[in-house]
Amino acid sequence: MIIHEFLSKMIEMKASDLHLKCGSPPIARVNRDLVPLGSEILTNPKITEIAMFIMTPPLKKRFEDELEVDFAYTFEGYGRFRTNIFIQRGMISIVMRFVKYEVPSFNEINIPSTLENLCSQERGIILVSGATNSGKSTTLAAMINHINRNYRKHIISIEDPIEFIHQDRLSVINQREVGIDTLSFG
Repeated sequence: MIIHEFLSKMIEMKASDLHLKCGSPPIARVNRDLVPLGSEILTNPKITEIAMFIMTPPLKKRFEDELEVDFAYTFEGYGRFRTNIFIQRGMISIVMRFVKYEVPSFNEINIPSTLENLCSQERGIILVSGATNSGKSTTLAAMINHINRNYRKHIISIEDPIEFIHQDRLSVINQREVGIDTLSFG
């Protein structure tokens, strides 16, 4: 399928995002720059074909009902992609962000030690907020990873979509995806 060609090229270029929009070539975001992946102009039928290929039947139903859907798409052997399929100007568009398989450590993403201290607390809630592409999901994944490697806890995450997949180590982790495992964040 052509989407796998686009995703392979994206990873080869070390791109963070892939944009598929009618009337434009596939575009990759490389170091904040938007770079075309060739000169082929995408059509609505081609993007629709890609969307239908990467969505499961429940996602197709949700897309039909809500005209947009967020989910994680796994390209075996390459990684996971946070995927947003939506309608713009009456046509389907797709944006996919690369999510590495490996969950980062605090050291790898330069997290301050104060956050490590927060992760050792017995109780509480931590809110992580920020602009798009500011590292919210990566920060939370590193926090869960740190707790999982150092403490015996029960961790429940509610995500939309699940990006990083955590394996139980010292902790038990339940990852719930909005729209699949639970109806909402509330």
